[in-house]
Amino acid sequence: MTNVGTVFRIGTNGSGYAVLYSFTGTGGDGRVPHAGLVQGADGAFYGTAYYGGNLNEGTVFRLIPWPVGAGFLQISRAGDQGAQLSFVPPVDAASAISVSSDLIDWTLLTNLPASLGPVYFIDASATNFAHRFYRASWTQ
Repeated sequence: MTNVGTVFRIGTNGSGYAVLYSFTGTGGDGRVPHAGLVQGADGAFYGTAYYGGNLNEGTVFRLIPWPVGAGFLQISRAGDQGAQLSFVPPVDAASAISVSSDLIDWTLLTNLPASLGPVYFIDASATNFAHRFYRASWTQ
């Protein structure tokens, strides 16, 4: 499925255009985002999509901003292989990905070495869970 929506940034003068997230419209991912994003007190950006979620009746999504020069944690389905996570950590920062099923108790899923570019990781065990939350962190 293509052309199901993107979240992008652009400066008020038209510079700095970049796609921050491209919706896939597959699995539980949203499609056809609606309205603008709202920045929460936690600094994250929240939005809605007409379709997606468990029943394909819409979803609320959250994008967490990283430091300048870094990207957003993107999560998408990797077919029968589980969930694919990707992000751009700060330069020379080692990263870690943790998981939770309740947003209270977090378990370390993996440590990743320092990278100069995008980091990709597939959580093959994601298919064993009805829902799963991910958190990425880094150290410099």
